[in-house]
Amino acid sequence: MPEDFGSLSRRGTYSDEYLEAVRHWDDSSERPARSNQNYVYASWGRRAGGAVIDYLAPWFVFFWMTAADHVTGGTIAFLLWVGVNSVVIESQSGWTIGRIVFGTQLVYLTKVGQQQEEYAQLPTFGRVVWRLVAHLVDTGLLLWGWFRPLTDAHHRTYADSLASTIVVRSGTVELQGQRYLTEEPQQPRRSYWQ
Repeated sequence: MPEDFGSLSRRGTYSDEYLEAVRHWDDSSERPARSNQNYVYASWGRRAGGAVIDYLAPWFVFFWMTAADHVTGGTIAFLLWVGVNSVVIESQSGWTIGRIVFGTQLVYLTKVGQQQEEYAQLPTFGRVVWRLVAHLVDTGLLLWGWFRPLTDAHHRTYADSLASTIVVRSGTVELQGQRYLTEEPQQPRRSYWQ
């Protein structure tokens, strides 16, 4: 850990608020990611486009297989798609296939420090599952929850509110997920060809 935190912030690498938060965390606990004051919420159109790829397209495959008397195969294919794409991959990266295509990412917001500053992290497996189950609330309210991002200041569905997640444009927030953020900036690795 460098002794002179000020030199890092003067170079524009870390904000003073981030450095203050890092000073109060011990090495055995989870450290916050960089402050996400620059994130941009994903528009409803991007979110809807991602949902079409992640959920609607697999439903068409499910119904096609069901019409061909392959109910068991269609059900297994749909559940496998949702399980891998919308739970496993999303909990590891914040992305699904639909989110990659439309340039959005799911992040979990946590509050740190006495000022309760928000920091973004990758969502955990349990949080992604909870969010997926909470989408039943979005659907159960006559689909109003799916249109809530049009009127909500943070562009959240009810499931996002229940799971403390937001959907942002890819590249507008720096995440470290469950990994520790090092205090010294990493130098880019040089290849032998440079």
